[in-house]
Amino acid sequence: MLFGKNNHIKSLLVVGVLSFGLSACGGGGGGGGDAEDGYFRFVNISSNAPDVQLAIDESVFTQEGFGESSNLDNLEPDTYELRFNLVLPNSVEEQFISDNDLIVRENEISTYVLYGDISNPEEMVITTSVEDIFDPDFDIDVGRVQFFHSAETLGDVDVYVVDAGDDLLNQSPDLFLLYEDVSEAIDFDIGDYKIIVTEAGTQNILIESDNIDINFGESYIYCIVSVPSEASDIPRYRLVELDEGSARVLANDAQPTYLRFNNAIADIDSVDIYFDSIDGGVEAALIANTEFGDISAQIAVEIEDIDRGDSHELFILDSATQEVLDSFDIDIDPDRQILITAAGLSEGTSDERIRLNSISEDLRAINTHARIIYTHAIGQERDDSLEFLLVEDGSDPDAFNPQVTLSYLASREFEIEPGDYNIFVFNQDTGALLIEHELNGLNRGDIVNLTATEAEGGSTPYVLQEIEN
Repeated sequence: MLFGKNNHIKSLLVVGVLSFGLSACGGGGGGGGDAEDGYFRFVNISSNAPDVQLAIDESVFTQEGFGESSNLDNLEPDTYELRFNLVLPNSVEEQFISDNDLIVRENEISTYVLYGDISNPEEMVITTSVEDIFDPDFDIDVGRVQFFHSAETLGDVDVYVVDAGDDLLNQSPDLFLLYEDVSEAIDFDIGDYKIIVTEAGTQNILIESDNIDINFGESYIYCIVSVPSEASDIPRYRLVELDEGSARVLANDAQPTYLRFNNAIADIDSVDIYFDSIDGGVEAALIANTEFGDISAQIAVEIEDIDRGDSHELFILDSATQEVLDSFDIDIDPDRQILITAAGLSEGTSDERIRLNSISEDLRAINTHARIIYTHAIGQERDDSLEFLLVEDGSDPDAFNPQVTLSYLASREFEIEPGDYNIFVFNQDTGALLIEHELNGLNRGDIVNLTATEAEGGSTPYVLQEIEN
């Protein structure tokens, strides 16, 4: 039996797992408390939201970012006023949605979920009776599982719960779900499982998350969601697990890793990237013709060893001559968004030669403000850290301190509200001003990569390479 959307306020934006202890007496997942208490937690899974602050009866209760949850807390049975505020980089936008009342009942857990587009967010309250959870006749050798289909970009889906490491061979779906359906609770023997979600009636896998523990005396609700990326229109699906009040985003082994290449090699016009072999010519290149100062379009890399990730030898070639400039060993884990930055010179001393670094990127656009990804890729300043100072256009930089400090080839994200800005880059050790850069027309939702490099050819003046995603 399935329950449609009228049984809840609405759906979530990611697959969320709501976990409550079943075996404790009088405490549940919140642990402790009077038997007459109710229980409450707040979850933020609006995929384009900043941190959201929740106040209960005018007192700040918690502040949670995307994919985060407050702890499960005891509350006396009553009606409470909820107030939500958006936390921006330089301010707080109060009451961005209408105030809501929450009814906390005796022996009941209420989980308040914020989801959907944060410009017009939705809310859902999931309630769980403590009387059922702490039933002395409950079989502690099983765990209880529910599913919620909340991914707007998906149609009907089938859900399989199989043993860890297993596949769909000779398996039948455990559930069929329409968008905004919630399943009945199903009890599974305790153990390790894999959850697979497919398009209904097919074996086209959308989500595959392995090594999921079903523990004795616990109850889980899994909700299916899509998470957008500014680097691509390809939808991505995840599971988010809430366990004992904290959230955990689970890797989706059915999704490839997405990789981008940031070319800061100053004395080569353009490079090609190969994995493991350069045979086959430029047509076999993983990434072709990435010019100096540019970031390639992302490419999907399928992972063969889901448990440990794959190891590759990465070759960097001059696009014009196909000469191998250098090669590096690189490890790639499943379901990642990776930025590889290469900097230095193709010729020179050993210290000046090409170096490589990779980072995990978060390309989830935030609806309320912009994000900058700074990178230090000036080979001539490899021994020193750089300081990055951003000020509003027309402001005196001497009145402010740098916000970001980076060692060579390091990257860091910085959040800022929309506007026009000036950016100053200093050598941290000497205090010398290395770069001045104008960043104009920054809008909500923008994600901009700013990479500090030499000028083309490997000389001064240094520049900030600006790439808007």
